[in-house]
Amino acid sequence: MKLYNDDFPAKISRVYIHSYSAKFKGVGVCKTSNFNLMHESTLRDYFVGLVDESALQTDLKGTVVQTSHDVFTYQIVYINEEIEVIPEYLVKLCDGFLIGKLEATDLEIIGNCLAMTDSFIWDNDTESGALVAETVYDWATPEINYPLTIENIKKFRERLSTGKDSFTLKA
Repeated sequence: MKLYNDDFPAKISRVYIHSYSAKFKGVGVCKTSNFNLMHESTLRDYFVGLVDESALQTDLKGTVVQTSHDVFTYQIVYINEEIEVIPEYLVKLCDGFLIGKLEATDLEIIGNCLAMTDSFIWDNDTESGALVAETVYDWATPEINYPLTIENIKKFRERLSTGKDSFTLKA
């Protein structure tokens, strides 16, 4: 059973447009028509080490546009290729957050973008794919799942690295 991509955005002129109603708080939100487009190629390049956190963060700014009182739209330029997302890519994002080079809103935007795209894929029927899926959806909806705090990002990192789920362990 696929838990990603099927219910998400329409492709319009090579740009994903996805709107949802929510209370989105963060520096990635642009309230005017002057917005940036998040380029999937930049995220791909970050995963493989061609760009750093600063370039990724710059690309993310303005990706989320507030189009009405409680509707937010993601502006994403997609790439015409499939990239398999592996846990190590998300560990890299955790590390960027933990050293202070990425913010919680960056991870939330990335989580939503990964959930919406046809370009970044994973296989939910494998252990690593299930870890990716769970993490992507946790990041995309921190108000429902786990707030993107330092302590929780450490737990995400551990879950992605070892498969051990610290979120479900009793203290």
